[in-house]
Amino acid sequence: MRELATLDDELCTWPAEPRLYTRANGADQWPDPVTPLTQTAVVAPQIRSLPTTFTDVLGLIERVPVVDCAGVFYGFVAVGLEPTLRMADVMPGWSAQAVGEQYFGLPPDPDCAEPRGGGSPLQVAAVGTRVVRAMRRYPRDARAYEAENRLRWDHARALDWTTVTDSELVAELAFYAVNAPRWRVPLLVSNMIAASAYEQLVKFATRTSGEDGPALAARAMSSIGGIHTSDAMAALGRVADGSMTLDAWRAEYGFRGPIEYELASRPWGENDEYLERLVEQARSRRDEHDDSDERDAAVARAQLRADAGRRRPVLAGLLRSLEHHLRWRENTKVPEVLGVARLRLAAREATRRLVDRGAIDEPDDGWFLTFDEVVADVVQTAPPDRRDEVARRRGVHEGARALELPELFLAAPGSVDVVPDERIRALGLLPPAPADEPGTAGSSGLHGLGTSPGTVTAKVRVVTDPFAADLEPGEVLVARTTDPAWTPLFLDAAAAVIDLGGPLSHGAVIARELGIPCVINVKEASTRLATGQTVTVDGARGEVELVAGGALAPRAAPE
Repeated sequence: MRELATLDDELCTWPAEPRLYTRANGADQWPDPVTPLTQTAVVAPQIRSLPTTFTDVLGLIERVPVVDCAGVFYGFVAVGLEPTLRMADVMPGWSAQAVGEQYFGLPPDPDCAEPRGGGSPLQVAAVGTRVVRAMRRYPRDARAYEAENRLRWDHARALDWTTVTDSELVAELAFYAVNAPRWRVPLLVSNMIAASAYEQLVKFATRTSGEDGPALAARAMSSIGGIHTSDAMAALGRVADGSMTLDAWRAEYGFRGPIEYELASRPWGENDEYLERLVEQARSRRDEHDDSDERDAAVARAQLRADAGRRRPVLAGLLRSLEHHLRWRENTKVPEVLGVARLRLAAREATRRLVDRGAIDEPDDGWFLTFDEVVADVVQTAPPDRRDEVARRRGVHEGARALELPELFLAAPGSVDVVPDERIRALGLLPPAPADEPGTAGSSGLHGLGTSPGTVTAKVRVVTDPFAADLEPGEVLVARTTDPAWTPLFLDAAAAVIDLGGPLSHGAVIARELGIPCVINVKEASTRLATGQTVTVDGARGEVELVAGGALAPRAAPE
């Protein structure tokens, strides 16, 4: 990573000793480098919630330094791999190897014995008690936080921010920092519970239905309904037929959108041209209702029940539990995103005032200040000149965007390096295999995790910007990663192929919800496939094969 070494590392959160970090699970939330204001005002409070949740709420691990749980490196947000795996080994129904595969796309090492767990039976029992308590509580907390933040969001949308005093503005900026850690607890708990529930269902289905079990389990989880971002798309149909106004849609869903936690981004509700296009698409689809996805889920559940025999009550409980927690795994994001939406409005007003007072040249410069700088400067009639800081950090941000930080890397003070294979194997996991090495789909295909079953042959559309995408209905959506802003594209896609993520990533959840095949954790699909090529996507086996004599683009040379 020689290029990164040339960048100023002022805001990097280096661990005291070399630690393993991964972007695999967090890339759908933070796909690009975050701006300094987002890092210090949004990401930092979110990271503070990690040890609180894992230690105080769930009792999974001893308290560890915040930077070991997650860190920010040149704007890239990454999760600490080793603390997560330690937690998995004492979480009932979980294991380090299952988490490595589900969340981080690192398959289990077949030569490594199944881990027995990282704690004593007494510790595991104690954790189980806490987990049950948290499992019962987090939906109630999420609902309360959403209700609280919706009231604040409605007030913020109606507020004339220019009338707010400087001290009141500082209080608004601080509100997110103080409250975000508690808002994030339900999301973290739901992630843990959903992953454990998914693993238990897959194991059960494999025992009762054999090698078809995992695909049946995934198919059974399609079209569960009640997921906020897919509900937002369904509501556009009501806008199209006149039963819901666009203003009402904005109030309910308009705070969602691309890179939702980035303060510099624009949510759906602020993009009128894009919204009109979505309404037109919804209008064209409203006479095309197809309930085959619901029927497919029902068929899969019927097959699982037939295979389960006398164990049908166990299966029913597993299905009910996973459906509940999968829904919450997506919907627990809503309170936080509402909080960020209000913070964004306050931050815009603060940066506008800093322009008026001569500290920066334009409002967008404010994204390159830190939270402490904005809070200190906005209460001054003559704040210090921040142009040097803005120029330096903007340069780092642009430099980082031009680079490709490894998905899995070793961070130490002042350096980011590739991870030796032996260090990954020591964790009971296999390092990622290049796409055309033995054991993968071959030189004319790619391999990943099948997360939504089905087989489709169609043309590829590689998409880097969901707003600028020209995806034709029936094409295969290929992307580096996806976040809620990509949901409209899934409505037209015949299948999805995504470089980063696991079975519980946003793209996999939405693909299952819509009943389209999905292969995730493909690593290089967005760089080695080209728009216009024809591929066969097998969402059960996790394979993407070029047809009609196509060939993959050469792999980029290693750094």
